[in-house]
Amino acid sequence: MRSYEAARSLFSFLAFFAWCVIILGAGVALFSSVAVGNSGSFGRNLSGLAVFTSLLPGFGISLLGLLGLALVQMGRATVDTAEYTQQMLKVARDQLEVSRRGLKGASDAPQSFSAATPRVEPSVSAQYRKAEIDPPLQNGSDPQAAEIPESAEMYNGHAIERRGNRYIVEGASFMTLGNAKRHINKLAR
Repeated sequence: MRSYEAARSLFSFLAFFAWCVIILGAGVALFSSVAVGNSGSFGRNLSGLAVFTSLLPGFGISLLGLLGLALVQMGRATVDTAEYTQQMLKVARDQLEVSRRGLKGASDAPQSFSAATPRVEPSVSAQYRKAEIDPPLQNGSDPQAAEIPESAEMYNGHAIERRGNRYIVEGASFMTLGNAKRHINKLAR
């Protein structure tokens, strides 16, 4: 990284010089106002105007010193910005290098999101949802009945699956467990 110590040293010297100019201007203003006030060459009614006019050169010098101080502070801000930008660039380059190493290490990994997502086969509950849409077979030989979910309860050889506040028996949906069991009893007749 680049070092801006020379610029910092120069701005420190210029800031000291600017403060000296501000103090010098205040001293000139004070000295000239005292000198005009003590001299009796002006009339009494012009003495206020004379003192004000004598302050103007000192205020002008102080104003120039103040402008110089503002320029010095802007220069310091520029140096700080340059240093912080270098630090951010270094961090970004380091992160890029880490990412490149990660990609080289995982070269056999899929390069797109769709290739990385696994295919999900429909679950048993999805098959039961399909059974809810399709009416159950009349002879009770539903080919999906052989697959019983773990959350299902067996009753008289039939699975009763609870999903939310519903009970599912071979594609038929019931509000209570008793109604589901009555349905199974009717199928058994």
